[in-house]
Amino acid sequence: MNVEAYNLIIDTISTLLTAKQFKPVDLEDGSYFTNGTLAVRVQYAPSSELFTLEQTTMVDDIPSTDWKVLSSWIFAKNDDLKTAKSIANDFEDTLRELLGVKPTVVANAALPTKGNPGDDPTPVTLAGRFLTIFPQFKEKHPQYMAANGNFLYVLFFEELAVPHLGDLLDQNDKKRLEKFFDILKHTFCNGDKESRSVVSDVILAGALRDQPKRMETAQKYLESYPHLKIAAEFAVKVKPQKAVPYKAPKSINKINK
Repeated sequence: MNVEAYNLIIDTISTLLTAKQFKPVDLEDGSYFTNGTLAVRVQYAPSSELFTLEQTTMVDDIPSTDWKVLSSWIFAKNDDLKTAKSIANDFEDTLRELLGVKPTVVANAALPTKGNPGDDPTPVTLAGRFLTIFPQFKEKHPQYMAANGNFLYVLFFEELAVPHLGDLLDQNDKKRLEKFFDILKHTFCNGDKESRSVVSDVILAGALRDQPKRMETAQKYLESYPHLKIAAEFAVKVKPQKAVPYKAPKSINKINK
């Protein structure tokens, strides 16, 4: 496992957890945070190459063995710290939702741009394209800009793009669906792994998983986008996975420092 990636994730979520009175606990068989009622930990499963954010309850000052996976991301051997930062940001967003913490926002934050012609698409430029074709969401964009300047794009797409795509599919809104799938195709086919993951694992999975009627409607449009069609079909089949238990070596247990 990439030790730097693990430590980056822990460093990112520890600030939020500490502010909510969670304390780190470092044991021989792993590490976790607890506030006396809940316990939170980050695990890595080498067999599936998954980082998972997990939560359970405390029973007699000991974490229950019934750990629930809140979020999981693939981190392969060739992934770098950019991917780890994306994972860390998603885990932090997930914890904010779990703990009912609203991020401090920047009220006058500039809207994301669509990028320049020829540039590789990113989650930010995807957000810019989304806001261009669906301008009714522009006023909500500042809610997803943290005070430190980070764009909480996973939360942005989960709360705005996913339900809107679902609504358009329910209405079979041909004109807007064609535009929506077009920007998803552009990002999925030309973007990096992070961008493709946002399209498939966040937007498509969020709108289509366990929604057979929506999937049936979507497939009619996706015939024009074979790569996106495959991604959508895979997204609805793959269920959130529970990681294989992983015993963290002392060398990576940075959370007590």
